[in-house]
Amino acid sequence: GWVRNRRDGTVEAVFAGDAKAVQDMTAACRKGGYASRVDGMDVREASADELALRGGNTFAVLPTV
Repeated sequence: GWVRNRRDGTVEAVFAGDAKAVQDMTAACRKGGYASRVDGMDVREASADELALRGGNTFAVLPTV
């Protein structure tokens, strides 16, 4: 998958893999990190085009958009 910051202060991420691993990552994102604030999440299936943005890597950090 991949993750990137957005100029409006939100974070966008795509996770791929074992269903349990994706569920665990989603749960961790709902909680947030030490200095973060999570107001909400939009969870949906990613398209093949969205997943392809990782550029052949297992996981990528994309530029801010």
